[in-house]
Amino acid sequence: MVSFNYNHNSAHVDARFIGDVSQSEIINFIYDLRVCETYPCDLNILIDATDGALSIKPNQLYRIFEENAKMFGKYSSLRVALVMKRPLDTALALIYTKISNMEDYKYQVFSTRSAALVWLHNGCQNDKYTIGSNGPRPNVAR
Repeated sequence: MVSFNYNHNSAHVDARFIGDVSQSEIINFIYDLRVCETYPCDLNILIDATDGALSIKPNQLYRIFEENAKMFGKYSSLRVALVMKRPLDTALALIYTKISNMEDYKYQVFSTRSAALVWLHNGCQNDKYTIGSNGPRPNVAR
């Protein structure tokens, strides 16, 4: 099951994946995001999947990305922070990061909700920050 609402205080969509989550449930979630007329043009999304399990195969990730790509014309930018617990789900999410490599679509996988929120709201870029146990920090030459 996928449940979500817009958190006005922190200005992001707060979604939860609970139980077994199928490709069709993810696509329906993406569709609901796309048709909503009240979200800001720079959309931040936090997906907490720690109480869920992805019931999808790697080849289904392409269809999910195709659905996500339909949102690119509506939003100026999309930033998605995904919190995972299961190693298999984390592997699927990391494969998806390779599929979804686009300029205005930032997607990162985290093991804690707090690290995901820091990245989501502080504008971390893939090559400028390292996610550590204390949250993101700038990479420094050693």
